[in-house]
Amino acid sequence: MTVSTAPAIPDLSRFLLDLRSRRRDLVLGELMDLAHRRGGIRAPQRLLDTLRTRERLAPSLLGKGVALPALRSLLVLRPVLVGGRAAK
Repeated sequence: MTVSTAPAIPDLSRFLLDLRSRRRDLVLGELMDLAHRRGGIRAPQRLLDTLRTRERLAPSLLGKGVALPALRSLLVLRPVLVGGRAAK
């Protein structure tokens, strides 16, 4: 098992500070594209389909618009944390 620590100052290139979408499926797509651009995943559309299925079975919504979706797959090349925020 590998243990890694997060940097004290987050890399803001891993976060979308102004999400275009407000719907869950579209937001997941935006975040999956970002993870792909950061080199953490391959075949983003296939992985997005898998994540959407998992979200239907067990939603990761914490409340008040906050969710922490996570996924294990052979399509994940390395763990990557991405996030987004929608302006009101």
